[in-house]
Amino acid sequence: LHAFKGGVAVALPRLLAFLAAAVPLLIGFAALGVSAFGRDVLAFQDMVQALVTLWAMLNGDAVFQTADALSVRQPFFGRLYVSVYVITMIYLVVNLVISIVEESFYKARLAKRRRLDELVVLRVSQDARRSAANSNAGP
Repeated sequence: LHAFKGGVAVALPRLLAFLAAAVPLLIGFAALGVSAFGRDVLAFQDMVQALVTLWAMLNGDAVFQTADALSVRQPFFGRLYVSVYVITMIYLVVNLVISIVEESFYKARLAKRRRLDELVVLRVSQDARRSAANSNAGP
């Protein structure tokens, strides 16, 4: 539990900064989807529905169904839109989020290990001083 708290504490600032840059990208994809496909595809009829559809695609749901629905009216642009979205958001953004979280947990674990090493060194030096004091106070 301590490692989880430490990892979250390290990851949160970096993750929020990264997401502040990634959310406008998601909104941009939604706006493009509404303007390009909103009249023909219910999944992109408004911004809210477009964001829900893109969020579902980000999680791997209905990617092929969405691509097929977009390709009915605009075969080339529909496939291109889905392909660019998947490459950008899933391969880049999601993997960068995972990397940030993973690196943060590694840093938190490393910091904990350093603190434990410092405690061991402190304990050994205290024991050495006691041992030296006891041998000097002897017969």
